[in-house]
Amino acid sequence: MHLLLDTGPWVALHCRGDSYHEWAKAQFAMYAGPFLTCEAVVAAYLFSAGTRRF
Repeated sequence: MHLLLDTGPWVALHCRGDSYHEWAKAQFAMYAGPFLTCEAVVAAYLFSAGTRRF
């Protein structure tokens, strides 16, 4: 099974201050991958990484 990864869960996983951080950790722990995504999601994540404290 493959999961399509959008920006929100990816940001929540890496940003400890995100209100969904613990939820994201639990969800990612249940599934080892592979994850599918697209360039737009990567770009949005990288933009968010530049504007948030990780």
